[in-house]
Amino acid sequence: MTAFGVAVSFPPTSEFPGDIVLSRAGKTHQSVDPHLMSASRRQFLVRCCQGASAAMIPASLRDFAFSSTYSFSSPVSRSSDGEFHLHPHYPAQRPLDATLLKTQADLDEFVTEKYHDRIAAILAEWSSNLLRSPQEALAIRECFATDFSGTSLRPTESRPVRSDAVLEVHQNKFAAQLILGRDSFLQELQFSMSIFSKIVSAEFRVTGIETTSTSPSQPPTTVNTRVRYELVGTGNGYYREQRVGYWDLEWEASAPSSAPPELRLRRWQTLDETRSRSHAPVFIDITASTLGSPAAEFCVTGTTTCTASPSAAQIAAGGKWGGHWSTPAVGTTAV
Repeated sequence: MTAFGVAVSFPPTSEFPGDIVLSRAGKTHQSVDPHLMSASRRQFLVRCCQGASAAMIPASLRDFAFSSTYSFSSPVSRSSDGEFHLHPHYPAQRPLDATLLKTQADLDEFVTEKYHDRIAAILAEWSSNLLRSPQEALAIRECFATDFSGTSLRPTESRPVRSDAVLEVHQNKFAAQLILGRDSFLQELQFSMSIFSKIVSAEFRVTGIETTSTSPSQPPTTVNTRVRYELVGTGNGYYREQRVGYWDLEWEASAPSSAPPELRLRRWQTLDETRSRSHAPVFIDITASTLGSPAAEFCVTGTTTCTASPSAAQIAAGGKWGGHWSTPAVGTTAV
């Protein structure tokens, strides 16, 4: 900006006190504001904190927070006396601007989040299908890759944990070999779900996720997930059956990173499972019988009479409707 050997200085001005100023050599400079020179340590720290706070304001809001005199985005201007005043211009966005962009999974560096969101949507669709009918399990085939393989869904080991007239609990283990193709796996899946006449709860949650790619600059080609599943249903010969366990699912990612990921299920391995079956209700909801049920009754004005079926004469006498909890029945307050 200046020739070699030419002196430059950066004094403050009365118009822009405390700003950095670029002035020409040999020009008489104004004196520094004595208040700045004699500022106490507390005043100095206050000014530093104010500057740090201003740096956190998003670029889109600075024009509202500061006057045009102290605009952060104003270009270098020249005063009437010939001096050049240097106004700060930040080449990068403020940290808060980058934070606001992280509201969507696709906009940050955690690339597994967008794959998690896509897989979670697929699992939610599985849940909806099973809640409609256990036979809807066959709709899962739409997600299978052409080279799909899976483990058998028949337990190789079933260890009884509890067995009595009310509840049976077994801990199941499964084979680790991926020996089933797409059609054979779907047959076993259909058989496994056929014991349910109705599924009342189907929950699938991704508890772990990893991605692999051919090179760091390329989008992931494989997504490995661990899924916790919980199925509750009813059927012939029992009241409820619950299955809780884990699957290892491997997905094939074929879409580029700039597009919504297209995932196909390539591997399915069942790790372990706890299966519980009850032959009668294990617990019942006694809230209504204990606290009573809410009722709407008509209370006649000037009396203590309240009834859920008022007569024409009582309504003519005047009153109001009100909802309240009825008196608990005798003998129902003990659990």
